[in-house]
Amino acid sequence: MPVMTGYDDGMPCWVDLGSSNIEESVQFYGSLFGWSHQDTGAEPANMSGAQLVNEPGTLVWNELNTRDIEASKAFYPKVFGWAAHDNAMEGMTYTEWQVSGRTIGGMLPMPEAVPTQVPNHWLVYFGTDDTDATVAKATELRGSVMAPPFDVPPGRTVTVFR
Repeated sequence: MPVMTGYDDGMPCWVDLGSSNIEESVQFYGSLFGWSHQDTGAEPANMSGAQLVNEPGTLVWNELNTRDIEASKAFYPKVFGWAAHDNAMEGMTYTEWQVSGRTIGGMLPMPEAVPTQVPNHWLVYFGTDDTDATVAKATELRGSVMAPPFDVPPGRTVTVFR
């Protein structure tokens, strides 16, 4: 069980959710991943980041979708001290972001099918023991599945929005 006790500077360490309906979001993610909710008011000053990662129901990956790879390769290293490492993949180059030699996320070109009005954005991935069962549960909870689950080298994946 990957328990985190601290993070290097510049390393992503938690996920924020902006929601117009907090109670509905609490119910959705609580039902989907078994999460609990605690109202902490303003952001706690001693927040040290996610304590558990890379397990079902926890943060497992961060990925930037961008239309300007080169600008991103200039920006993130300058601001966060990240190193970019390119990997040739089927028909594209996938960039891994690293901090202190540890891969902390990825970057890929925005898919051509994404409408031009969609800005560059980060996707956050959460782990599951069974992608297909989690998609079925998300759909039951009125989540929107962008495309059916598909396989990538690290495992089965899907994009779900609530």
